[in-house]
This record gives sequence, C-alpha cells and structure tokens, in this order.
Amino acid sequence: MSMCCSSCRVSCIAPLAAAGQVLASGCYDGMVRLWAAAGGSGAGSSPPLASFTAHKGPIKAALAVPSGAGQLLVTAGNDRVARVWRGVPEAAAAAGGTGGGRQAEVVAVLRGHGEGIEAAVATPDGAWCCTGGWDSKLLLWRSGAC
Repeated sequence: MSMCCSSCRVSCIAPLAAAGQVLASGCYDGMVRLWAAAGGSGAGSSPPLASFTAHKGPIKAALAVPSGAGQLLVTAGNDRVARVWRGVPEAAAAAGGTGGGRQAEVVAVLRGHGEGIEAAVATPDGAWCCTGGWDSKLLLWRSGAC
C-alpha cells in the first residue's frame, strides 16, 4: 500500500499509536496530513484521512507525546515555533476517510527560537520535550507546554 501526498514534499512522520494505525506527516506546505497505516502491500494509493494547516512554511519535526488527557502531537517548523495539538488521533478517527469530523486544536504555541526549528524529541513519559533549530539552541519545555 502507498499513501500519496502528490501536492507536497513530506519532511517528517510521526506514528500516533493512540488511534491505532495512524501516521501524521508534516509537509513543506505547512500542512499536517493524517494517514491510515494499514499493513500489507499493493499498488493502490490511499488519500489522507484528514489534514490541517499547522505552520506558515515547512514543518520540519513532528512527534507524538503521551499526556494525561490522551496523546498530543507536537509540530515544529521554519516559522520558528512549535505547536502542541490535542485531538489529532480523534480527528483522524472521526474523519473516517471523508476529510470531515472533529478538528485538532492547538493547546500551546512554544516560542523562543530565533530561526527555524529542525528537530524535536520528548521523554517517553511526555514530561519534557526539547526543540532544536538553526539558531543553535536546544530549548527544553515542561509537560504543561508539550
């Protein structure tokens, strides 16, 4: 099976385990696209379950972060901010392949980088996340922010 993102270049991928077999891709057009990651192989191509604008410009990092209220998605990009999203796996499940349904919402905007963000990582328990960018900074964020 293949997933086709013909309108953009994919720059990062994050598995969203809370929703089962869902992947989030970050793209150079600033969009996050949610995909059903069904097993198997084949010549067919499937469209995204849902998509939303996450950044102004390329998304360079995406990661799933566990939290007490479910799973969060952190995205970071060339616009010098990281955004924390709630409801992303649920939005994919509600869309059911139609592109409709529940929307993901921003719960935090992490500012502090002077240039684009290239990387992000979180501790396994979701207590901390860290972003790194072209400004040569590593910024550490507490659980409430990520």
